[in-house]
Amino acid sequence: MTTRRLHAILRRHEIDPKFWPEFRAMVELGLLPSKELLTCMNRVANFRAARSEIVAELSKASAHEFPPDDYEVPADYDFNMPAEYESLTPEDVVLATSAGAPSAAR
Repeated sequence: MTTRRLHAILRRHEIDPKFWPEFRAMVELGLLPSKELLTCMNRVANFRAARSEIVAELSKASAHEFPPDDYEVPADYDFNMPAEYESLTPEDVVLATSAGAPSAAR
């Protein structure tokens, strides 16, 4: 999200400009809001609306569209696992996907 887009949202929701740098730090740097801003975003309607719009804007990049409720799997779709994978254990899968190395998250 561009700073210009963020400021347009904050302006539209009449957010006091003193909070703009803090909103920008949250959006661009992932910093946590101050207690004052957090209270405003949880209790004041225009702050809640601005936060919701910002979140919606940031979520567009990862939006997932689920199939409609009446979706039906094609009749010829094969749910069976390919034969070469049937004999794998969970440990084999971990070793194959991580090349035997521990993950960076550990």
